Amino acid sequence: MKDHGKPVPKNMERTRAIAEAITGQKLPLELDFTDTRTAFAYKTDDELRRAAWLFGLMNKHWLVGLGAKIGLAAIKLRLPFVESMVKHTIFKQFCGGTTLLNAKPTIDRLFAFKVHTVLDYGAEAKETEEDFNHTMKEVIRAIEFAAREEAVPIVTAKITGLARFGLLESLQAGQPFTPATRLEYKSVLKRLDAICYVATQKKVGVFFDAEESWIQDS
Repeated sequence: MKDHGKPVPKNMERTRAIAEAITGQKLPLELDFTDTRTAFAYKTDDELRRAAWLFGLMNKHWLVGLGAKIGLAAIKLRLPFVESMVKHTIFKQFCGGTTLLNAKPTIDRLFAFKVHTVLDYGAEAKETEEDFNHTMKEVIRAIEFAAREEAVPIVTAKITGLARFGLLESLQAGQPFTPATRLEYKSVLKRLDAICYVATQKKVGVFFDAEESWIQDS
């Protein structure tokens, strides 16, 4: 691995300023993303080998396409080995845990190397009010958790986990409200307001995923 590399371009200064404003900490004058020795210091050699193996497989597009088809079919058939296989490969590489407490060891490990965590509740493309309200409650739980953890300054949420995609598309297109969609829209605003209110009270940053370009103005 490289010990050092080129300095970060000037346009990274704005990103650094935002990060400093969020964390309240002064960052080093130079961030070098080519310094892989420092970047992956928290990983063991075995973990790095597993990651390299996994990304090597993911670079084979034909294998990814085949795996996606087989994986979806296996999930629909409820084959017992699928969940365990995903959990120990893809999930382990890209997710912190299935619960907040389950993710805490990873959070603490990263923070020991001065890396903060952004919590993201992985829910999107829901369709029912019950699902949307559940997502809102989980995001609020994450905010309350973050308020107790110095290592977690930010929580993120996907709008499609809080609002129906079709509603967002109709808003983007400027379609007039029906009585039903007006009520639905008010419920969305209440969820967003509840999340932002708790975040303000707890002094935790909240980012909302912009998602697809054709619903961003909604």
